[in-house]
Amino acid sequence: MKKCQRLLTLMGMVRQQRELLIFWKRFYIDGLFIKRLRLFDIPYITPSVFIAMLLKNGKLTLKEAHKKLDSLSPFVSEDEYNAVKLVLENWRTQ
Repeated sequence: MKKCQRLLTLMGMVRQQRELLIFWKRFYIDGLFIKRLRLFDIPYITPSVFIAMLLKNGKLTLKEAHKKLDSLSPFVSEDEYNAVKLVLENWRTQ
């Protein structure tokens, strides 16, 4: 954990951002975080779905969305990755 904190300090993150990232590292990786959100009916959005939303709102290009999803793939479930990948593959600009 000390290495993580040192890295975040070097990255210039403010204290709240560091705490959120450390919290995420502790609870999200093993799925407990999302399970707790569901248990308490707390609305949430996963990072891969957020990528699709950014594409829909014109904040990312299709190429950028694919690249970001691929970078995120080690951190999301295979089902979620494949679902968002399917959305991206079938995306049509209007």
